[in-house]
Amino acid sequence: MVVKGTIFFHENFVFKNGASSEKLIILLNTPDENNPCLFVKTTSREKDKPSQPGCIERLSLFFIPPKTTFFEQPTWVELYEIYEIALSDVKKDPFRIVGELDYKKTDEIINCLLLAEADDITPYHKRLLKPPFEESLEKLREKFQKK
Repeated sequence: MVVKGTIFFHENFVFKNGASSEKLIILLNTPDENNPCLFVKTTSREKDKPSQPGCIERLSLFFIPPKTTFFEQPTWVELYEIYEIALSDVKKDPFRIVGELDYKKTDEIINCLLLAEADDITPYHKRLLKPPFEESLEKLREKFQKK
């Protein structure tokens, strides 16, 4: 079983523009046989990207400083493209699990994605990213943290 926050390496990941290369991708949901995996890709290429830790909403990025999680290098999670891949495909080559993010960091990335891409995420993807039960738990957590 793969769970949200799992980091995969793919040796020839095909991007939406048709190009391909080696890529680290992050699973943002916990799929089952009836629902696909939702991935976002990462990059360590700065290219004038800000390096403030966390959500960079205006650019649809999430920055992870080096050595604070699995990533050894400064890493930007690119939130402007969601890749939907069948679980059966993810369970075989060339997908390889290489690490995982903790639950909190994964939720921060998902929340940033939902903010930055609010108008462009389908209701179906929103439900996979934040199932109703999980959303209810989050509201309860917020309520008790305020007290």
